[in-house]
Amino acid sequence: MGETLRFLWSKRSFRHLGLGAGLHAFVSYGYGTWTAPFLLRSHELTLSEVGSWLALISGIGVIGTFSGGYLGDKLSSWRNDTRWYLWVSGISTLVMVPFQFMVFLHGDLWMVIGSMFAASVLGGMFLGPSFAIAHALVAPRMRAVASATLLFLINIIGMGLGPYVVGILSDLLAPAYAADSLRYALCIALTANIWASAHYFLGARTLRGDLQAAHTGSSNGS
Repeated sequence: MGETLRFLWSKRSFRHLGLGAGLHAFVSYGYGTWTAPFLLRSHELTLSEVGSWLALISGIGVIGTFSGGYLGDKLSSWRNDTRWYLWVSGISTLVMVPFQFMVFLHGDLWMVIGSMFAASVLGGMFLGPSFAIAHALVAPRMRAVASATLLFLINIIGMGLGPYVVGILSDLLAPAYAADSLRYALCIALTANIWASAHYFLGARTLRGDLQAAHTGSSNGS
């Protein structure tokens, strides 16, 4: 395990991938935890309406999980460039940001719901390419630990910090913005997706060299 962790840390592309995925999850978990209270407070939906919409939106989001992997495979094969795996993750994350801002800042409920559908699809597109690269960067015997490491980063940064930070920000903003404090807390938190996309693009810069080194080491039996 220690050997694999040291090996992963030596790969700049994996360090950026882990931070990018973790920051992406930071927004996703904060967004997922607090969107229902936001809709109840700011748009005065009933609890059953919120539950129905969020269930439908989550189901549609599965499209993004599959399409991200599909696009990563197709574009990297078509262009003969493995960097497309991280570029797909970075582009989809960056494109998602305006839709997320519309969710929390637009006054029309139907624009909010439509933006939530778009954000849900785009939000899942990083998963397939991220785990594909995590596996490709290591020898086959290291893949289980590589997956566990990436999941650990996603959960410790995302689940561990995302909902908590949004809640703290909402409390801090409450004296000035009352019920709208949650709206602005979520807007502040989702800017982390811009940071996440930067890490995907930075990871792509060294990806080909790291993959070549990993494949050479694997062929030599390491």
